[in-house]
Amino acid sequence: MALGALGFRTAAAAAYTKNGASVVYCSLHPAANYRISLLEVGIFNTSASAVAMGLTRITACGTVSTSEAFQSLDLTGNPTLQTVLDETWSVNPTTSNTPPLWRAFLAGNSGAIWTFAPDQMLLSNTASLALVNMTGTGQILDVYFKVAE
Repeated sequence: MALGALGFRTAAAAAYTKNGASVVYCSLHPAANYRISLLEVGIFNTSASAVAMGLTRITACGTVSTSEAFQSLDLTGNPTLQTVLDETWSVNPTTSNTPPLWRAFLAGNSGAIWTFAPDQMLLSNTASLALVNMTGTGQILDVYFKVAE
């Protein structure tokens, strides 16, 4: 089993930071015919304004404009991981966010870490997850994900 991780900072000017509930900050999925186990999610609010974030299933993936590949935690960087993080779209994804699977209220300059047992939170290319803005106004977040493939 290969372990991988990816960390990034959301951009204030990107489309997904619009004011309004249930705006997708990013989505997470493996390539076709792969299954991954989500092990950990860290979300840190870098602004002074509070935000409630949720982790929810995606019902339609949208049209991805920008995505990032996960990096292997193996010392040699192998194997190449099949997990991808999508962060901008020309057509936004659709989520089933009522209620989210997990939710965290982040006060200004605070954070939360969700941890999952192996195989507790499984993802496939047809059962992906999204990190959604439940109440915020476009806060900049530092986020990381850790997965097992």
